[in-house]
Amino acid sequence: MPRSSELSDFEKDIIIGYHKCGRSLRDISSDLKYPKSTVAYVIKKWKVSGDCRNVPPSRQTNETGR
Repeated sequence: MPRSSELSDFEKDIIIGYHKCGRSLRDISSDLKYPKSTVAYVIKKWKVSGDCRNVPPSRQTNETGR
């Protein structure tokens, strides 16, 4: 089963905004149609690091003429 694409920074900010307003994990999950585990992960990452932005890849891929 393929992995789904990661949430955008905007989507993560919406989750954090709902959390700051006092919404429960279950309410956020049902309103935004994301799994509870995803919502919990975003909130946990935000609480620990203070930021939950997507990190760009560490290095660019090399294109060879093979």
